[in-house]
Amino acid sequence: MTIALSAGAVLSAVPASASVGDPIQTGCASDAYTVSTQPIKNGGGTVGQVQLRYSPRCGTNWAKTVSNIGTAYVQAIVASPSDSASYSATSTSVYTDMVYAPTGVCAVATGSINNGPWSTYAVGC
Repeated sequence: MTIALSAGAVLSAVPASASVGDPIQTGCASDAYTVSTQPIKNGGGTVGQVQLRYSPRCGTNWAKTVSNIGTAYVQAIVASPSDSASYSATSTSVYTDMVYAPTGVCAVATGSINNGPWSTYAVGC
């Protein structure tokens, strides 16, 4: 389910199990910060990174995966105790829809490049 938000909308009324849409289209990316960043490694080299992003205003998290090796099959997954979202594409970076996870709720982001085994996760609580 995708919920369209107007500027200044409060997401605290959104049920914890609801997917709350695209962080850029909803405006939630405007106050977001990276909770955790982890490298995605291939042997000794870094082929990309996964980020767990958080918007305090919206109380939401999402995952972003970035390839350091140019265009590749890139996947991002985010999960909270009540929801999850994923997105993949042949690109240099991808991000997921948001999941509701206000302050104090743990969320996990997983990223992979070229269908793994090059994958890792970033955790935020």
